[in-house]
Amino acid sequence: MPKTIRAIIVCPFTREVRETQIENSLEEYQRICGGGFIEFGIWINRQDVLYVNDFAHWGECFEIGGQRIFSGCGLITGGDGRGGSKERSARVPLREIRPLVRFGMRGKAGP
Repeated sequence: MPKTIRAIIVCPFTREVRETQIENSLEEYQRICGGGFIEFGIWINRQDVLYVNDFAHWGECFEIGGQRIFSGCGLITGGDGRGGSKERSARVPLREIRPLVRFGMRGKAGP
């Protein structure tokens, strides 16, 4: 049985960034990101990893810190601090991520 970990979900559909406990399984990552193919998005403070849907083409999108625009939902979990992803709880505080996220629609003003 997979353990639960602390994660941060970035949802452009509801325009919210929230903390939650998730099951640490590929199926749960895929469910949150909206599809069967998830990919690495960006490193957050070299400690945590943003995962996104590899083939997302939704109009709803977000960016974190102006680095790149992502379509659909994002999932932040922990990394190992040396550049390798690990299945562990996110360490970045929610209060540090929220101000860095901007929501928008592809093809319109926004991110």
